[in-house]
Amino acid sequence: MPSGLTATLASRSRCRAAVVRCCNQQQHEAQLSPAPIRFQKHTAAYRSRAQINEKQHNCTLCSQLSLDRWPRWAQQAQSWGGPVSVALYIPAPMGSIAADAGLELACQLAEEYTHRHPQQPLLLSALFAQHYALEGAAALQQAGMTAQQHPLLDPASPYQPSYDQLYPIN
Repeated sequence: MPSGLTATLASRSRCRAAVVRCCNQQQHEAQLSPAPIRFQKHTAAYRSRAQINEKQHNCTLCSQLSLDRWPRWAQQAQSWGGPVSVALYIPAPMGSIAADAGLELACQLAEEYTHRHPQQPLLLSALFAQHYALEGAAALQQAGMTAQQHPLLDPASPYQPSYDQLYPIN
């Protein structure tokens, strides 16, 4: 294994160990589990009208992000210029008011992006949290979501995140 990759893996391992120690110190009830977490998905929630020109682009940029990371992703996609496929994490259970608002916001952001870049194919899929989650919730608040619709937006909420509420890529 290349030494840079070995160092990166060792760094990630130390980081995970620190997170586990922190969680144990704070006496969270959540237990880290190696079992896969199942998420509800909405595949192809938004698809731009632009067609892929296979002679010009034989590669698609694929990414994943939470709602609050959209501006950075848009910069990356714009720099790429070719076809893009993005899985967007919605920090609420599918079917909840917060999830519907998150999906609406995501489609609005995708529509705005394709309006500015009409020749760039874009496919947006949504990945929904099993419970209310913190990652990306601030974007919902900026879109008008209230603490009654997403409990973690209330700083005084006793609601504690658990392992299966984490952003799936972290």
